[in-house]
Amino acid sequence: MFVDVEVFKRVLREVASSDPAFIRDVFIDALRGDGKAVEAIVDLIARNPEARLRLWLNVTKIVFNLTWLSLS
Repeated sequence: MFVDVEVFKRVLREVASSDPAFIRDVFIDALRGDGKAVEAIVDLIARNPEARLRLWLNVTKIVFNLTWLSLS
């Protein structure tokens, strides 16, 4: 069974909007796997300028918060 890529992307966007915890859990499970799923996810993020920016902003926010907490 094959799914059209655009349909799959739309479904993922809808799931990410309605249930972000599900996407988080899928990503965490991918990290625990053999690495192929993570490579595919990183490849998708690397090709999408908006995704790269959002990832960079979130990583920066986390690093800032950790630094701020360690200074407190």
